[in-house]
Amino acid sequence: GPRIIIPAFFLGPKVSEQIKESKYAEAAKTIAFLIFVVLFITLFFQGEFFLSLIPLIAGTSYYYMKNDPANKIYRYLDWICTTPIMLASLLIANSVETTRIIGVITADVIMILLGYLGINTSSKKEQLYYFLIGMVAFIPVVLSLLSLKLKRYAIILTLIVWSLYPIIYFAKENNLFDNDTETVI
Repeated sequence: GPRIIIPAFFLGPKVSEQIKESKYAEAAKTIAFLIFVVLFITLFFQGEFFLSLIPLIAGTSYYYMKNDPANKIYRYLDWICTTPIMLASLLIANSVETTRIIGVITADVIMILLGYLGINTSSKKEQLYYFLIGMVAFIPVVLSLLSLKLKRYAIILTLIVWSLYPIIYFAKENNLFDNDTETVI
């Protein structure tokens, strides 16, 4: 209880003000920051030090995204650090051999780097190229996760959320919605 109530007490009025001012992306970032702080504290005090790094890094990323909204590097730096930890945790829990873990994490990092390159080019042709090659790098990640037997709920949740991002990325790059909507999603 106190892990949720105390941070919410300090950030709740800020979120309320942001929503009243129709700053939904700012409110989403503040809420995400709050959730990551609570998750970090919870995991850390449960003795899950390795996993507690994920919300710590993500929370730090959202703090910087909130203060520098035009700079998308924070999102990608977050993913470069957190997604390998997530993958390693799931793969290690399933007793996957080290070489396969390294291969899956390498594909994941390549996918994220290609996404970052894609958002930093103005050429629609290059964006599509980076997107498609990034999706090819995503295939071994998906196949590896689908082959795992333990921690199925975590795997399914990971696959669902990670599969939504390419759709959001593609829609955003094709101007189907604005930056604020992308952030909230």
